[in-house]
Amino acid sequence: MLSAAELEDLLLLAHHDEIITDEELVLLLLVLWEDDYEPMFWKKYPRFTIEQFDNMTDNDSVMNFRFSKADFTKLHNLLDLPEKLTSDSGTTWGSMEGFAIVLRRLAYPNRLYDLCNLFGRAPSELSVIFNTTCHAIHERWAHLLDDFEKDWLDEQVAQTYAIATSELSPLDHCIGYVDGTIRRVCRPIRKQRELYNGHKRVHCLKYQGTILPSGILTHVYGPFEGRRHDAALMRESGLQEQLQDLDLRAQDGAKLHLYGDTAYGLSEQIIVPFQGAQAQQNPQQREFNKGMSSARESIEWGFGKISSLWKFVDYSKNQKVLLQPVGVYYRVAALLTNCHTCCYSSQTGMYFDIEPPTLEQYLS
Repeated sequence: MLSAAELEDLLLLAHHDEIITDEELVLLLLVLWEDDYEPMFWKKYPRFTIEQFDNMTDNDSVMNFRFSKADFTKLHNLLDLPEKLTSDSGTTWGSMEGFAIVLRRLAYPNRLYDLCNLFGRAPSELSVIFNTTCHAIHERWAHLLDDFEKDWLDEQVAQTYAIATSELSPLDHCIGYVDGTIRRVCRPIRKQRELYNGHKRVHCLKYQGTILPSGILTHVYGPFEGRRHDAALMRESGLQEQLQDLDLRAQDGAKLHLYGDTAYGLSEQIIVPFQGAQAQQNPQQREFNKGMSSARESIEWGFGKISSLWKFVDYSKNQKVLLQPVGVYYRVAALLTNCHTCCYSSQTGMYFDIEPPTLEQYLS
C-alpha cells in the first residue's frame, strides 16, 4: 500500500503531466490531508515577505508582477486592502502577500504548483488567497469600471480629449470609443448554448468597454453570455443614461459623445458609421467611415493590453465559468491595466498624445 507521501508525489506528477487540473489537485490533496498527513514539499520555501520583496531587483518585480518595486508598493498602498484577510478554512495572509499572489497569478497561466517556490504556500492556500483577494479588490474598486463619471474627468479634460481625437479623425466632439469584446472560456458542462457565440464559433463571455484617448478603460461592463448582442449590452449597461446625465459639452456648446459601431444605433450620446454598402455611400461618407475605422482601433488596443499584461485571463482552458469567478478575474485585470496605464502610459495615449491621470487621481 502506498504511503501518503507517495500518493502526494503521484498526484503532483499527474498534475504536472496535465492529467488532472488545478481544482482536481486541490480537492484530492485535501482528501489526502484529512488523515493529518503534513505535506512538506512547499515548506522548504520561505513565505513571501516585505524583506523578500525588497531583495528583488526592479526587473524581477516587473517580470513577476508587471510593476516596478516602487509602483508595486504605491499601488498596494492606494488600493487600501484590509491589512489581514482570513478565509473560511482559517488561512490567514497579509494584504501585500495577497496582492502579490493576484498579480503573479494573473500575469501568466502558471499552475498553482509552480507558484509554491515563490510564495511558500500550498496550492490550496494559493487558490483561496487569489480568489479572496480578487473579490476584495473588485468589491472595493468596481465602481471605477461601472461609473463613467470620475473626479478627474471634468468638462475641461473632456474638451481636451475631443480636440485630440478631432486632430486624428474626421469626427469632432468625440471623447472616446466604445465596443464589445468576447473572451473565450472553457466549454462548460451546462449552459453551453447560452455561452456559445455563433459568429465566432466559440464559447465565450462578452464585455463592453469604453476607452478614452488617454488609454484609460473608463467603463467595462459585463460579463454577459456569449450569444448576447452588443446592443443588449449597451441597453443594460446604462452607459447612454450616464452620458446624458453628465451632459459634457465642448467650448462651442455642442454635446460631447462616444463613437461606436453600427450595432449601437445612432443617438446623441453615441455616433456610429454611415450604414449601407460602400457603393451606396457618397465619397464623403466613405472617407468618414475609413477615417473613423482607423481611430476606433484604439479600443482594440485597450482590450489587447489586458490580454498582453494578464495572460491568465486570455487562457481559455483555465477560464471555467461554473467553477471560477471568471468575470471578477477579467474586471480586476481591466482595473489593474488602467493602473498600469497611469504608471507607464499606453499605445492609445501615445497615439493621441494624451497623458493619463496619475495613479492617485485614478484611485481617488
